[in-house]
Amino acid sequence: MHDAPTRSTRRLDLFLPAATAAAWLLVATVHLLGIRMSQLWLLGLATFALTWLLALALTAATATVLGLRHRWRPAVATLAVATLAATTILVVDWTSLYVRGFHRLHQADFATARSLPEDGPTTNPAVPDGSPTTSPALPDDGLTTASSEDYYGQPLPDHLRHLSVTGRAARLPAPDGGTVLSLPQWTGIPDGAAGYLHSPHPLPPESRFDCFADPCQVRWTLGDGWHWVS
Repeated sequence: MHDAPTRSTRRLDLFLPAATAAAWLLVATVHLLGIRMSQLWLLGLATFALTWLLALALTAATATVLGLRHRWRPAVATLAVATLAATTILVVDWTSLYVRGFHRLHQADFATARSLPEDGPTTNPAVPDGSPTTSPALPDDGLTTASSEDYYGQPLPDHLRHLSVTGRAARLPAPDGGTVLSLPQWTGIPDGAAGYLHSPHPLPPESRFDCFADPCQVRWTLGDGWHWVS
């Protein structure tokens, strides 16, 4: 008569630690995608809060259930692992991991994006209506099908739109008088941006740019002319 409860108990003992580990993995994933999640504003903040609440609640429930059954070692191990997970999540530079990892994962696409024509219209981020500083049309193999008056630049080809949170690429004025290619991963309301930037020429460390009416500077150099600005 005790077989069924025993099986149920064992299943619960396996399920709760597994669910707790999955919850902390979810928290880490949300932090890894934090730069993209922040684009969702209140929904992004709610997602951060709910994943943390879920992980903490499952940790407490797992430790409590195991403790009530006098399984002290698994209960203590659950709390120790959860503490380690929470500490790691809080101290890791997730933005750096995302920036470098996303660039490496899509290195071929970034190489394609950097070869897009450089003589297209330059979006002047300091002008609210997005009036271009130049207006020649782009070739068909470049940033096509867009109005040159768009504030965030022109739409990328379909197979490259995942490189920008807006699906667009802008030409920003460079300190040397030329332009650089901007692929934002986050855009502010109403101004500001953070994301990938490609320059055909070497950039001095901490070079400054006008990222859509908000100053930004190079934080990391990623190679092949790509940088991260924020």
